[in-house]
Amino acid sequence: MIAHPEFFYYFNIILIGRLFFQFRDNPITLKQTVYKIILELAALLIFSLNWWVASVLLVMAIINISGYVIENRTRNLKLWRLSFLILNFVIFAFLFSTQTNIRFNPSLLAKFGDFESGFILISVFKQLDWARFFIMSTGVLLVLNEANIFIRYLMESLQTVPQRKLSKQKEEIDTREYNRGRVIGILERILIFYFVLNSFLSAVGFILAAKGITRFKELENREFAEYFLIGTLLSAIISGAIALLIRSIL
Repeated sequence: MIAHPEFFYYFNIILIGRLFFQFRDNPITLKQTVYKIILELAALLIFSLNWWVASVLLVMAIINISGYVIENRTRNLKLWRLSFLILNFVIFAFLFSTQTNIRFNPSLLAKFGDFESGFILISVFKQLDWARFFIMSTGVLLVLNEANIFIRYLMESLQTVPQRKLSKQKEEIDTREYNRGRVIGILERILIFYFVLNSFLSAVGFILAAKGITRFKELENREFAEYFLIGTLLSAIISGAIALLIRSIL
């Protein structure tokens, strides 16, 4: 059972690593894997060192190396990334549970607080409810990247993605349009997450309507309209579900 913020802190680090190094559609490289391991290793330095922390380090290295090998051999990249997300959650939820003894290093936190008189930001940070902050940021990170992976995997599995155009010039245009669509999707999910989290449900309809207006002409194409509608509804449902989950934890 997860009962303290240490898990959410470290799970945030994992999600940040996935966001920076596994955001694109290409398999993660060896260099990116090394950077990801270094990031997750550095994040462990804030804990009091013991055998459980050493276990986290070992498991983290095994998961990252396995992820690198599998990503560079599989054709179903999105499915494996989702599988590794679940694997990370399950394993680290146990390693950071009440049955283990992984805690923030109190002496290190005390030294950090000694700088309060010289830095105003440290005084502000000390007033934060860090447990709540880590839980909230987990939701945001899930919405940013992981929701996108799940939506695209589901739509590709259901074969609802329109066929890519064959000409090189049009393919380049499609790539730019795809990148713009990805940014719009990220902003849409963040706003829906925020509105559902704060029970501003009427604002969700406004976001969906505004998105539809920007694509009004393209909706005359039935294939695109169906793709657009399915993607938009999935995005809204998943973002709302994550918001409700985070709100229940808070």
